[in-house]
Amino acid sequence: MSWRSGLIKTPAGPYTPETDNLVAELVKAARFAGLAEFRVFANGTEVLNPSDLTVRSIQELQNVASVQGLAEDAELAEVSGYDRAGR
Repeated sequence: MSWRSGLIKTPAGPYTPETDNLVAELVKAARFAGLAEFRVFANGTEVLNPSDLTVRSIQELQNVASVQGLAEDAELAEVSGYDRAGR
């Protein structure tokens, strides 16, 4: 079963690839969404490095590929003033 939609999911909505080159189109999809740093999910798993992709063609994907911003699921730390007197 191949992925037939031909789209890449992004936080800004679906991106329509212009070529079949998966790596190049994932980068373009991230730029489309305004992401400078991003996470990639392809065939159901997070891909940490382009060389780790099991496929190079969009037509070979089994599941929808997606890009996400790095901060979307990061835990936020609360920063407050420091009281040296201990109050």
